[in-house]
Amino acid sequence: MLRNNRVVVQSDVSRGDVKVAPELSVRYGVVAQLVAPVLVGDELIAIVSVHDTSRPRDWEESEQEALADAVARVAAVLAV
Repeated sequence: MLRNNRVVVQSDVSRGDVKVAPELSVRYGVVAQLVAPVLVGDELIAIVSVHDTSRPRDWEESEQEALADAVARVAAVLAV
């Protein structure tokens, strides 16, 4: 999914269709997440993720837009 420039939005990682590394949920307590690829051209060069460790949640559109803004800034810096 990340290589297709898609943001992964998971309200509850235990019920998502994208499998989460057990360390995220067990060790770090990740319950919900947003994960976005950072692409320069067509090359995946990084991943930016935001996690909620308190509860399942429906991610707001504004939160997803904030992630997209952050990804664009990271890509611009790394493309230099």
